[in-house]
Amino acid sequence: AVVSTQSTGVSYSTRDHVEVDPCCENSFCRVVDRFNERRLQYRAGSTNTNGGLKVARQMLQAAASYKKVALLITDGRSNTGGSPINFARQMMDQDGIDIVALGVT
Repeated sequence: AVVSTQSTGVSYSTRDHVEVDPCCENSFCRVVDRFNERRLQYRAGSTNTNGGLKVARQMLQAAASYKKVALLITDGRSNTGGSPINFARQMMDQDGIDIVALGVT
């Protein structure tokens, strides 16, 4: 069976920035394309992983009848906005959002 997947691209530092709206068709492909084309801009500041996940959750909740996936690319050093662990667990348990984490150095 074919499963439609809805994704969003949210970059986060001190502030969150929506890179790819999940309401767009082929949103997952757009996230990957922007990454491959090096069009995701580095935004200096603190690392608010919790805030970035909150924005992604709101956007993915609005996308009905799709499998929801949040791709979290992180250096693992969330230093503002609180720990993202409990909120990530809520996203998975309450909203059925899969979170795929990719660690970078």
